[in-house]
Amino acid sequence: MSLQEDVISIDYLKRTLRFYENIDIASQLMGPTDDAPYTSLIIRFTEIGEREATIDLEMSFLPGLQELNQEGVYLFQSFAVLAPQTSKEHEAQLLKAISILNIQLPLGTFGVFPDGGALYLKQTAMLSREGLVSGNAVKLLDQQNGVLLHQLHQFTDYLLDVSAGKRNAESTVL
Repeated sequence: MSLQEDVISIDYLKRTLRFYENIDIASQLMGPTDDAPYTSLIIRFTEIGEREATIDLEMSFLPGLQELNQEGVYLFQSFAVLAPQTSKEHEAQLLKAISILNIQLPLGTFGVFPDGGALYLKQTAMLSREGLVSGNAVKLLDQQNGVLLHQLHQFTDYLLDVSAGKRNAESTVL
């Protein structure tokens, strides 16, 4: 990524951080690490669902897309882990539940990593350089995050119950 694109993406994350800090939502900018070689913004959602779960939403620009970024196009991902691991015993029901939900979602998709991996919600948006530097860019992201937050409130308990074998996929909350 060129210096200009680095500045654009980091500036966007910093503006987004200030936005969430100004409305008292717990947020933190995380620098690159060996495991995650990119800068990300973490915002914390609390009291999700009946379990009142705490879920972190990680937002970052997908790394390794220098040519695309130089053309003024960025891929921005929001990623939330609902559970760090899932039961392999109930994986088939969980995958079925996820497929039932995903065709109904207005934004993003739920998923699960193989072999008892994490249960997650992910959304990727294609953004233009002009859009990122505009005055409305952060507000538009917040509106998208509002939809993701609504989906987390609506479906986290259901998916966690299916993952634990307490409900089956057909008992969907749609």
